[in-house]
Amino acid sequence: ERDEKEAVLESLTEGVVAIDENMEITFANNVSLKLLRIKQQDVLKNPYETAKRLPCYNLIEECQKKREPLIDTWTVKRGGKKQVIPLLVIECKAVPINQKAFDQVIGYNHLVQAPFLALANGKEVFTLIKDGSGYRQQKGLPEYKFLLESVGAGDEASR
Repeated sequence: ERDEKEAVLESLTEGVVAIDENMEITFANNVSLKLLRIKQQDVLKNPYETAKRLPCYNLIEECQKKREPLIDTWTVKRGGKKQVIPLLVIECKAVPINQKAFDQVIGYNHLVQAPFLALANGKEVFTLIKDGSGYRQQKGLPEYKFLLESVGAGDEASR
C-alpha cells in the first residue's frame, strides 16, 4: 500500500514532502526536490537539517509542537470500495498566496480528494474547506479536532 501511495505522490506535477514527528523528511517527490532545490542525497543523509531549510518549516514545527499531524488519512467508501485519502494537504509556497495558488492546489486535489487544503508561505496560512461542489476559505489552520469531527459527521467517513 505504501508503494502505491508513493507512486501516486510521485506522479503529481506538484511537489510533495512528508515530515514525521521527529521533523525528518520521510518522503519527497522529484518535483519537490527540484522546486525546493534539495538533493535526494541530502534528504537521505540528513533529513532533519534538510527539513529545516524548507520555506514553511516554521508552520511544520508549530504543528509538531502541538503534536497534531499535518496530514492524516481517513477511509471512505466509493462504489463499494474502500479508499484511503489524506484528511488535510498543506502546500507550502515561497511566494505570496494569491488566487492562482488557490486554483493550483484545488486543481490537483481533484486526484487526491482531501476534504481540507491549506496554503502557507511562512507569513500567512489559509485553509480551504470542501463545501459541496466548491471550497470555503478560512484564514489560519483549523484545530485538528475540528477536521476529525467534520469528516466523522459524514455517513461514509470513518477513522
